[in-house]
Amino acid sequence: MSWNREGQIVSGIYQNSFTVIGKITFSRVKYGAGMVQHTLELFTPIEIYGTMRTHVLLDENELLSTSKAGE
Repeated sequence: MSWNREGQIVSGIYQNSFTVIGKITFSRVKYGAGMVQHTLELFTPIEIYGTMRTHVLLDENELLSTSKAGE
């Protein structure tokens, strides 16, 4: 499996509090840490600290399930 998950539909836990689901629009390896981080475009925006968010960043270990777009 590749670390690049762009285009995949995933669910995950954001900030150990919010269950989110959406499509990964960008994957990157975090410099120095060697960990993979994904930009997730949410299907349903969430409010965090009084601001509506349409995108969040999730580390690979925060993902719960994945599928390829179109499945």
